[in-house]
Amino acid sequence: MLCISNNKRHLIDTFYTLHQHILATEDSSKHLGVTVSDDLTWKKHVNATATKGNYTLELLRRNLHGCTSQVKASAYTTLVRPSLEYASSVRDPITAADAHTLEQVQRKAARYVTNRYTDQTPGCVTQMIVDLGWQSLQHRRYLACITMLFKIHNDVVVMPDSPLSTIEGFKAEVNIPPIH
Repeated sequence: MLCISNNKRHLIDTFYTLHQHILATEDSSKHLGVTVSDDLTWKKHVNATATKGNYTLELLRRNLHGCTSQVKASAYTTLVRPSLEYASSVRDPITAADAHTLEQVQRKAARYVTNRYTDQTPGCVTQMIVDLGWQSLQHRRYLACITMLFKIHNDVVVMPDSPLSTIEGFKAEVNIPPIH
């Protein structure tokens, strides 16, 4: 059982039974690959996602150590980045700390792809990401949200009783921030 509340002080202490068995109370639950926590924060989901991304990145490091940068970049964008971005339009906005946790995986991947682990100068990893032509994950989440908004508005995605369907002549003016 997962009791969702943003105010733990006024939580009613109760239990539920199913066939005379008391259901255990959980603080988070994973549904369709998204971890929902009882306080409606995304910290547990982000941490699990980053852990999975780091694990996959280490797997690539062990198995593709002699490959070219293009192969490593393709492996990252095919196997790691989609897991970092999964359901991003649902869980965005996230806290700055959670965004930083996800960005750290991409920064580690940039070092892996360019094979530059010893360079510690400020901004070196940012430059690696620019040289690779990668957008920040924050920017990609922003684009995913705008894309989802467009799909909802144009009935590409089925959303019953969408608040956008009641707005006549809805027009979103998009101001996309620059790529960093």
